[in-house]
Amino acid sequence: MLPHRSITLVIVALFFLAGQPTRADNTTPTKPSPIEQTPAKVANVQPETPLTSTIFEWDKMPVKKTAQGERREIASGPTPTLGQFRCHVTTLNPGTPWSILDKHTDEEVVIIKEGSLEYEINGHLQKAGPGAVILLVAGDIHRSRNAGNTPVTYYVFHAVTAEAKTAADAVAQAAVTKASPSQP
Repeated sequence: MLPHRSITLVIVALFFLAGQPTRADNTTPTKPSPIEQTPAKVANVQPETPLTSTIFEWDKMPVKKTAQGERREIASGPTPTLGQFRCHVTTLNPGTPWSILDKHTDEEVVIIKEGSLEYEINGHLQKAGPGAVILLVAGDIHRSRNAGNTPVTYYVFHAVTAEAKTAADAVAQAAVTKASPSQP
C-alpha cells in the first residue's frame, strides 16, 4: 500500500503547482506536446465534464493490458482550479525497454507503489523505489524503465493550468483547421 506520507506530498505538490508559473522565467509554456497536437484527437473532443471529489477503488479500476504490462486510467478532466487533471497507474513488467524520450508542457508527479523504476531526467540517471516521489517540471526531457526483476507499479499525476490547456487547445485546433481541406 502507498504510504500516507507519499499521498500527502502529491496532494500538496499538485495544489502548489496549480497556482505556479511553469517555467523559471515566470511564463507558461504554450507549445503543446506532440500528443496534444494530434489533429484527430482534437477533432473528436467533446466538452469535458468537470471532475468531482470521489474515491477510486483499486479493485474496481478497469485494467488495460499493454505490451509492457498494464495501465489503469483513474481520472481525466478539468477541476475548479485546473484546466486539466489526469491520473493513471502503470505497471511495467521486468525487462521492458526504455520508454521514448518525453517532454510535457505541464507538471507531472510520479509515485512508486512497488518495484524499482529507473528515470533519466535531462540526461541524468536515477533509481526510485517504493514510496519515492518524482517531480517532473514542464520542459524536462525524461524517460523511464523497470530497473528491477519484479513488476514496477507507479501512479502518474498531471496538473495542467487553465491557461496552458487553453493555449494547447488553440494550437491543436489551428492544426486541425490547417489540415482540413478548404470549403469552396
